[in-house]
Amino acid sequence: MINYDRLGYEIKRDFTNFSVKISQKLKRPQQKFVHQMVHVILAGNKLHLSKIARSLKENITLKKTIGRMSRNLNAFDGKQAVMQDYLSLV
Repeated sequence: MINYDRLGYEIKRDFTNFSVKISQKLKRPQQKFVHQMVHVILAGNKLHLSKIARSLKENITLKKTIGRMSRNLNAFDGKQAVMQDYLSLV
């Protein structure tokens, strides 16, 4: 019999480990941003910030979540570091 709780936990753990490995050269807030963005894109197949913000289900207003995410996305300059870490991982 398949233990779905355990399977879900293992998938989440593997995803988190992958996210940490590809963003290890970034600062902690940028690491969290990369983790949230990649997680929601993979889990929900969503690309619009409003849909991503809804998927996060945070306790703050949707407008504030979208504002924070758009500021982080606009200020994100770690593309090269993430790509280098990803390529070295692969």
